[in-house]
Amino acid sequence: MKKFCAAFFFAALICAIVFALPAAAGMRLKNAQNRAVHADEGEQTFTFAKLHQNGDYKYNPEGPHGPVLYYWANAFMPKDKAQTFDVQDARKTLFPIFIITIFSLALAGFASKNGKGEKLRWMRSAATGTFAAISLMFSSMSAIYSTYFVQEAFFALFALWCAAAFYWLAKSRSLAAAAAFGLSAGLLQSAKETSIIVFAGIFAAVAALLISQKKEKNSEIVAEIKKLGALKISALCAAAALCAFCVYALFYSSFFANWQGIADGLKSYAHFFQKSGSVAHTKDYLYYIRLLAGFKSGGVIFGETAIFALSILGTVLAFAKKNSFIKYISVFVWANILVLSFI
Repeated sequence: MKKFCAAFFFAALICAIVFALPAAAGMRLKNAQNRAVHADEGEQTFTFAKLHQNGDYKYNPEGPHGPVLYYWANAFMPKDKAQTFDVQDARKTLFPIFIITIFSLALAGFASKNGKGEKLRWMRSAATGTFAAISLMFSSMSAIYSTYFVQEAFFALFALWCAAAFYWLAKSRSLAAAAAFGLSAGLLQSAKETSIIVFAGIFAAVAALLISQKKEKNSEIVAEIKKLGALKISALCAAAALCAFCVYALFYSSFFANWQGIADGLKSYAHFFQKSGSVAHTKDYLYYIRLLAGFKSGGVIFGETAIFALSILGTVLAFAKKNSFIKYISVFVWANILVLSFI
């Protein structure tokens, strides 16, 4: 009976995703087809068109963010659209990223290990991942930004991978985890220069996790790190750095066609720091909080009120139940929101 109940439970979760996914995809397809073109999309599409039609792309440190978007779209744009594509066609190349993000979020839920006892832990973790995935499917913000032909969809996915990989590295201290962190960090930087916000969020999450734990637990962690030895620690750092640089160099050099792009990727920080302080990009401190909590625009309530409320509740419960992974991810997300609020 217990095996039947467990099988029925997992089957119900799979059915929930299977039924929700077409509806979520339909929302995004309609959005991609009918929404007016954003100014940023015009710039991104022009840059992509030069690559797709003429094979011409060089990273511009004062231009439209990282190169991942263009090379991805170049691979997924139908060949018969090479000379005739429009923004709507470019938007549709992002659909696979939405699917990958959904399943990445579901897997992150599995990693939460929520509950006592092996069977209960798996069931609760599966439910956590499924609920998170379905929440994102019907998120109004996701429905908009996952179909904008801009870098945000990639940035969100790689930020999730980067945060999860660092947690895996901190727990396992394995070369595979170090490589995963390096690869995701390289992809993140190749999506947008604002990757430094994500790295700051990871640092804040680790700090909060250590502060919230008992001193005995932190002492055990320090002892385990010392036990690794300088050679193993150096190997882990080198593996992460090498993987990150290889991905970064590959994209910013235009796949070895423009070596200057590697240096330009670092020069871009001067431009974007200046840009973040400009009047056009300056918003009040509560802008992103209001955006998430919900506000009225044109008589319609817009935002993520339900998800926002659940995120607050989930953060409180994570700290109350001492779930290290959920605590880590919660602080990581809130840190990103706070940093964005101040720039």
